[in-house]
Amino acid sequence: MTRAAAWLWLTVLIGLTACGKPEPEAAFDDGPKGYVEFYLPESEGAESLHRDVQIFHVLGGEREFLGMTRKWSKLSEARRGLTATLPPGKHDFVIAADGAETTTSLQVEKNGYHRVRIGFAGVSNQQMIGATEQVQFSIQAIVEPLQ
Repeated sequence: MTRAAAWLWLTVLIGLTACGKPEPEAAFDDGPKGYVEFYLPESEGAESLHRDVQIFHVLGGEREFLGMTRKWSKLSEARRGLTATLPPGKHDFVIAADGAETTTSLQVEKNGYHRVRIGFAGVSNQQMIGATEQVQFSIQAIVEPLQ
């Protein structure tokens, strides 16, 4: 073997050894968690009001937007909802729709599935001049027993 070929062979061998087999990365684990479902039953008038609700998680006095309820028509209990994954502990939420809002708190338990039922109360419709409709209501949040 020539000297150049020997150096080339040595370089390739060192390069292959340096690459080695990469260490597998640990699976992502953000620790224990619980689940909170915010939902509006269709029978509560959510469909007739055509309102989706915004859900905020309150952390250190600041609101963090979790999302909006969406229609879940494929479920046996048709409803609008949003499910959030949170670490165990006490959590505060603000639930808002078209200027109406309410707050609720709940203790999220590890692997627990918590449901918060959202409803509208005091709904009144007024037809304004033209095609404008004014709807007034208050919003309620009822934390259901842990499932």
